[in-house]
Amino acid sequence: MRRLALVLSCLALSISSCTYAQNYVDVIRYTRPDDLGSARYMGMAGAFSALGNDFGAASINPAGIAVYRHSEVGMTLYNRSTRTSSEYFMQSADQGDNQFRFSQIGLVSHANLSDKSHFNFGLRYHRSNDYGFDQRVTARNLNTSILDQWEILANAFAPNGEDLASVGLLYEDMADDVGLIEYQNNQWVKGAGTTSLTQDQTYSSRGGKGVFGIDFGYQTENRWNIGGSIEIPTLSYETTETYTESDYDAGSNYSRMEWVNRYQLQGVGVQIKFGVLFTPEDYGRFAAYIHTPTWWSMTQEGDSEMRSFANGGGTQTSYQPFNQFQWELQTPLRVGAGYAYVFEKKGLLSIDYSYQAMQNAEASSNEFPGSVDYINDDLEAEVQGWHDVRIGAEMRVDKWFFRGGVHFTTTPFQNSDEVARQYAGGFGFKENLWGIDFAYSLRTRQNSFYLYAPELTDPVDRTSFGHFITGTVYFRI
Repeated sequence: MRRLALVLSCLALSISSCTYAQNYVDVIRYTRPDDLGSARYMGMAGAFSALGNDFGAASINPAGIAVYRHSEVGMTLYNRSTRTSSEYFMQSADQGDNQFRFSQIGLVSHANLSDKSHFNFGLRYHRSNDYGFDQRVTARNLNTSILDQWEILANAFAPNGEDLASVGLLYEDMADDVGLIEYQNNQWVKGAGTTSLTQDQTYSSRGGKGVFGIDFGYQTENRWNIGGSIEIPTLSYETTETYTESDYDAGSNYSRMEWVNRYQLQGVGVQIKFGVLFTPEDYGRFAAYIHTPTWWSMTQEGDSEMRSFANGGGTQTSYQPFNQFQWELQTPLRVGAGYAYVFEKKGLLSIDYSYQAMQNAEASSNEFPGSVDYINDDLEAEVQGWHDVRIGAEMRVDKWFFRGGVHFTTTPFQNSDEVARQYAGGFGFKENLWGIDFAYSLRTRQNSFYLYAPELTDPVDRTSFGHFITGTVYFRI
């Protein structure tokens, strides 16, 4: 019974961790709430749905664009520095990267309709998420190897030496090609001794999500603000993962192995957003908004390459390209509300809340119907809705503004209690016709994962710190 459970676990991990095949974790990544925005938005951790008057706010609550009382143009740049620490078999490794990028540009056109009403039109492009990430895992494993997983699966699904690729074991087939597993005496066996070995994994991802938005906002009676947005989001995401094992037993035919997986994805979608913002005198500001699902069209491709290095010299290589594949994704709708209180011209306090039922996301493929239905099954079994809370404050001293905020997002995974945290602060200076803002934001995430089947190895504990420095300049026109 335990061996059956182990086989099923190995198979599930083999499918879910494949760097080419899409999975429910990809759905989470592409649906994640916005991390980036203007420096004022970032300095208050994005708690802007009840405030408006900011390009970043329009992406959360489109009614915020109606708050503008003049035309304006602005631009934002940011620098991201990420450091990731991992611990595996009580051995630690650190990896980091640094990127300087364009973040946002926007234009708002203001038109008075009467003494108590006006209409605003906006155009913007902003980078809402940055997928840049690097990690390294390294340790001495005295217990098992990834070869054990491949051996178990091969014996379970090809006990008579059947072609491994024909029974769906692509990577096991590649391992067979390079001699890391082989069929001998009516069973599959490892091609190298794995009593004690060094395991090393490096992983790098690049890309992000950008959004082109067209915004409309109407204010009446100086109290009601109503807005809508049509957004065209785009995705670019690519990863490279290199996994190696070295120091195989001295009597083995091979000294080490290397396995490289590369993956690229491009996507384009469409989404509509609606929002209201009510500002009754003396009672603060109340906001509510709804985001329709995003309808994505995805195109991806990739390849996998495995090498074995013989003790006596020489290398064997197996290469598997993955042809371009198209699939579609519909994310769940998102609903949210916010409240802010403005202390005359001294400052303000703002809080936002939103919810998204991630288990209701749906993947499909018109090119190969039914080929990605397993994603929907996994979403229903493994994923839950997530709650997003943002709290921000601003203090004004003459023409200077000082800001701070916190942002919490609960985990969408049913078997985890992880909370993603973001802490922010910033300052700004505003004249009549122009202004400039700066912000610093710290994003922290902690989780665990496995290099292969959990029954065979220990988890990798990972902690990631993302440091964002953002600058915005804007001009009244």
